[in-house]
Amino acid sequence: MPTAAEGALIALMVDHAVALVQQARRADAQFDADGQLALRVRLDSSRRIAAAVGLVMSLHHLDRVQAAELLVRIGRRTHQDPAAVADSVVHTGSLPAADVRCPAEPVALVPPLRSDGDLSCW
Repeated sequence: MPTAAEGALIALMVDHAVALVQQARRADAQFDADGQLALRVRLDSSRRIAAAVGLVMSLHHLDRVQAAELLVRIGRRTHQDPAAVADSVVHTGSLPAADVRCPAEPVALVPPLRSDGDLSCW
């Protein structure tokens, strides 16, 4: 049978262990919540980009890869991430204006796409 001092020490150790377990559970719950939020943000961004790619494909008769590349290139030219460019496309229904200089071509806001789908000037 433990002495009173040993019993108090055991109770203190149990209380400390319970507090550590509760703290770990709260940290795990917070990590899960943060991870879920980050996942939702990335999923929402991906969906907006996919919608914009679809619009660009339809408006300019491009395939999926060309449309996505066009959004990325416009983002680079305008110093925006692809999700911001996608938001602009989805909200306006057109490509955002960009100061683009293509070789042997004058400055244009958004130059017309070539009939062969070449995006090299972008």
